[in-house]
Amino acid sequence: MNVKKQDSIHLSHRAAPIATAVAFLIAAVLSLFSPQMGGFLFRENYSRFSAGQIADRDLVAPKAVEYVKSTETTRKIEEARAQVLPVYAAQEKAILESLHSLEQFFDYLNEKRALGNSPSLLAEIESRFSVRLDQRELELLLQGNTKSSSLFPLIEELVTDFMEHGVFESLPQVSGDSIMLQRWEHGEKGKSVLSIGDLIIPSRIPDAVRSSLAGTGIDEKTLDLIERLTLHFITPNVRFDSVLTEEAKAKAAAGVAPVTGEIEEGERVIRKGFIVTENDMEKIQAISQAQTGIQYGMIIATFLYLALMFFLGFILLSPYLQPRWRTFQFLMLMLITWLFFFASAALSFFLTGEDWTMLRAFFLPSALVSMLITSMIGEKAAFLLIFLSAFSIVPFVPIGKMDLIFIIVSGLTGIHVIRKSERRIDLVRGGALISCIHLLMVLVIGLLSKKPVSWFASAAGLAIINALACTVLNLTILPVIEHFLNAPTVFRLIELSDMNTPLFKRMIMAAPGTYSHSVSVANMAESACRAIGVNHLLARVGAYYHDIGKIEQPEYFIENQTGNNKHDELKPSLSVAVIKSHVKIGIEKAKELKLPPEVVDIVGQHHGNGLIEYFYTEALKNEEENQKISPEEYSYNGSPPVSREAAVVMLADTIEAATRTLKKPTVAKLEKFIWSKIMDKVINRQMINCDLTFRDMEKIKQSFVQILAGHFHSRIEYPKAEEGKRKTHEQS
Repeated sequence: MNVKKQDSIHLSHRAAPIATAVAFLIAAVLSLFSPQMGGFLFRENYSRFSAGQIADRDLVAPKAVEYVKSTETTRKIEEARAQVLPVYAAQEKAILESLHSLEQFFDYLNEKRALGNSPSLLAEIESRFSVRLDQRELELLLQGNTKSSSLFPLIEELVTDFMEHGVFESLPQVSGDSIMLQRWEHGEKGKSVLSIGDLIIPSRIPDAVRSSLAGTGIDEKTLDLIERLTLHFITPNVRFDSVLTEEAKAKAAAGVAPVTGEIEEGERVIRKGFIVTENDMEKIQAISQAQTGIQYGMIIATFLYLALMFFLGFILLSPYLQPRWRTFQFLMLMLITWLFFFASAALSFFLTGEDWTMLRAFFLPSALVSMLITSMIGEKAAFLLIFLSAFSIVPFVPIGKMDLIFIIVSGLTGIHVIRKSERRIDLVRGGALISCIHLLMVLVIGLLSKKPVSWFASAAGLAIINALACTVLNLTILPVIEHFLNAPTVFRLIELSDMNTPLFKRMIMAAPGTYSHSVSVANMAESACRAIGVNHLLARVGAYYHDIGKIEQPEYFIENQTGNNKHDELKPSLSVAVIKSHVKIGIEKAKELKLPPEVVDIVGQHHGNGLIEYFYTEALKNEEENQKISPEEYSYNGSPPVSREAAVVMLADTIEAATRTLKKPTVAKLEKFIWSKIMDKVINRQMINCDLTFRDMEKIKQSFVQILAGHFHSRIEYPKAEEGKRKTHEQS
């Protein structure tokens, strides 16, 4: 392993705990504002209870609480307000205006007294004061020499008395039989309660005048004149006063003592399975408001739960964060993805509120998370992350079991989409599949929850929007992550497996033998990797590129030689230098092409640090007396394969080239020959860094035999039955 990769692994080991701790702290800070925890400072959460709904758990009062029964208090306040009499106010200005008009009338009569009782005066009075008089009435008014000796003082007193008492235009339309009247009494403004029957209205004034003048000895004609003039100069001066009425009601409401209740410590306020009433909600609100300070128990529980989730995630997901030098990259990707999911869950609550009747899972990018992680790391890691993400938000966001089901099913569908996709256009078709699954889940959840018909249309719309958003975001974000991490995703590998590129066109012209060899190795490596369950596309692409270093000097490699062998003219040491250089050149070219590091590793590790036996043997034959031949000088400068894909490419490369020397190969010969070559690599310690087991090697052998048997089918002599039996007996 090169120095840069070792440094990267060491950096990952140092940085991974720091990154995990930072993510843990971010999650802990987010949980401070968690609605399920009741918000900041970890108040106990009571948001899941709502009036009219069936309680999903018991609620026991943590301590004694005295609270105001708002419903009963409100009822008492309304009763007090209803008992307040409507307030009417007498206008003093109207009294002054009426008296002034009366005084002008009598002043005018005094001025015209000299004219006597004439028809012209009667007409002028009617025109000016709208008062129609006859000759007799005018004579009565003109009696005496001064205003004080006429009827003026009497009528003035009547007008004043009636208007100070308050004159209504008509009887008020009120629910009760009384009103409150604000008027001037003895020079001061005061309020009186009057019954409707005692109110003065214009139609009652004549009777009131006669009642006031009873026993005075005034004759009937004069009495009629007094009635008419009094009624004429009186103006209704009482109006309803909404401001005073509201002030009176507010004063009455303020005087109502609140109705209080007590909740005893340990009292079971809510019972599971019972409908929550408005009175129950008052008690719940009282208990919630009675909480003070920081709930340390909830803080500890939350941090322990988060720590448990992170610990389980680290333990369960660590085996899938391969290769080791990518551990930090993959860990950061998973932490960022999880935090994005966690933040989306919290945001979904704040956007929807407590009364939201849809699934909050419609706002969670479950399919996006699973598709990104499956593409970048693998489906097993995505499977575990979806379950961990779903259950990690349960204590912090009020979601139900149907939300959990939707999250998990959506995530699993995203994994399936990536598993079946080889080109980016397949992701678009996958979006249609996710939409269909979401719609099916809406139907199932709606029927199980007995939702109304209107719910299905809204839920279906949100479910489709979720599926389309996840698909579009995945198509947008995945290429960015691929480029940033230079990761060998299935889509990138499919693109790299295209042999119709300038590099391979040059190879087929300059090194046709190497091209044919690379294609054969790719077929063998892909088949073997499928058999042992590792990344067959990575092995195929790595095999295509593993010998690109031979393009610069193709004539020095046997598969490209047509007759003359260049090495016949060189010393073994020079030949070894040329042979070894193709690995170094191949790595340089792979980096120039910006191939994923995993592919570059296959290019650099396909020979490991194995001995180049032919030229080492030739060097020993030509060894001079004072010359010492070192095996290291005749070995490749690389390191043994680290990944199983790189190991399979090494075996395929070795065996494909070696089987070309076999004469009259049979299946038995192939099995024996291939196994011997595999064991040579094991003995020479070329398999020590990878995780291939002997069971894997057996599967690899069988895969190679099947491929090569098809290649050599025209020349293979299959063993007879007796030979097969004898071989079986010998093996057993």
